[in-house]
Amino acid sequence: MAAAFARTLVSHTALHAHAPVAPAALRFAAVSAKPSSSTRLFSSSARAAFSQPTPRQPSSAFEALRGAWTRAGAKRGVATAPNEAYGYGAGARQGIDWGKVGINVGVGIAGAVGLNLLLNRETKPLEGFEWDYLRSTFKYTGAGLAITAGTAFLAFKNGATYRMMAMNPWLVAGISLVGGIGTMMGVYYTAPDSPAHYLCWAGFSAMQGLTLSPLFFIAPHILGRAGLYTLGATAGISYVGSTAKSDQYLWIGGPLLAGLGVLICTSLAPLILPATTSLRTLTLLESVSAYGGVAVFSGMILYDTSKVRHHANLAQRGVLPADPVRESVGIILSIVNLFTSILRVLLLQQGSRRR
Repeated sequence: MAAAFARTLVSHTALHAHAPVAPAALRFAAVSAKPSSSTRLFSSSARAAFSQPTPRQPSSAFEALRGAWTRAGAKRGVATAPNEAYGYGAGARQGIDWGKVGINVGVGIAGAVGLNLLLNRETKPLEGFEWDYLRSTFKYTGAGLAITAGTAFLAFKNGATYRMMAMNPWLVAGISLVGGIGTMMGVYYTAPDSPAHYLCWAGFSAMQGLTLSPLFFIAPHILGRAGLYTLGATAGISYVGSTAKSDQYLWIGGPLLAGLGVLICTSLAPLILPATTSLRTLTLLESVSAYGGVAVFSGMILYDTSKVRHHANLAQRGVLPADPVRESVGIILSIVNLFTSILRVLLLQQGSRRR
C-alpha cells in the first residue's frame, strides 16, 4: 500500500509540474482570450452603457423649448430638475454676500434720500385723513402681497406648478392672465366694502402668486436679493410720493404708459423675430426689457402713491367713495412687476459673470 501511495504521489507531481510560461505568452493569452458573458455583464463599459441611455428626440416644440430652458437655466443658477425641492437648486450652494447686500441697501437708502431732496424741495405735511387713507391702502397692499407669496409657495411646494408647466408651458401664463384681469375688473366694478369686492381682491392677489410660482425654480439667494431690493425701492419711492406736494407726480402717468408699451414690444420681440436673429440682439432686447422695467415700474409706484394721496383729498370732499382696497390693486401690480424686473437684472448679471 505504501508503494502504491508513493506511485500516485509521483504521478500527480509530474502532472502539475509543467514548464513556466513566459510573460509575453501571458500577455498574448490575456489579450486574445474572450471574456465570458458574465464578465461583459459586470464590466465598466457595460455599466456605462446602462447609465448613459441614448437621448431621445423631443416629441413637440414645447418639449424642445423646455429642454432649452433647462440647459440655459443650469448656467444661470436656476433649479430646473423636476423633483428638485425648494432651496436645493443650482446656485443654492452659493452663500449670500451680506457685505455686498449691505452696500446695495446703503446705496438705495442714499438714493432715496437724494431723490427726496432733489424732487421734494417743497414738501407738504400729511393731513390726518391723508395719513389714514395711505395707511389703509398700504395695509391692504401688504396683505395682498402676503397672499401672493403664500399662493406662489404653496403652488410650487405641492408640485402643481411643475405639473401644469409639464403639460403645457403656456397654461400657467394663460390661466393667471385671464384670472388676474377678471378679478381686477371685479375689484373695480364691485361696490366698496361688499363681500364680492374683498373676494375679487383676494382672488387677484392669488392669481399674481400663481404667476410668480415658477420663479421658485430659481436659486433662493437670488430671490432673496431681489425681494430685499424691491422692499427697499418700494419704501423709498413711496416715501417720496407721500411727502410730495399734492398732484406733483401725476403728470408722469402718460410717459410711464409709453414706456410700458416699449417694454411690451421688447418682451414680445423674441417671439416675432426670425430664428436667424443674432444672440447679441436678443441679449440687448432682454437687457432693455429688464433695466427698463426697473425704471418704469419704479415710476409706477411713485405715480400710484401720488394718486392715492390725490384720491384721499377727493374722498374727503365727497367727490368719490373711499376705497383703499381698489387703490392697493395698482400698487400690488407695480410691486410685483418691479420684483420680476429686478430679478431679471440679477440673472443677467450672473449670466454675464459666468460667461
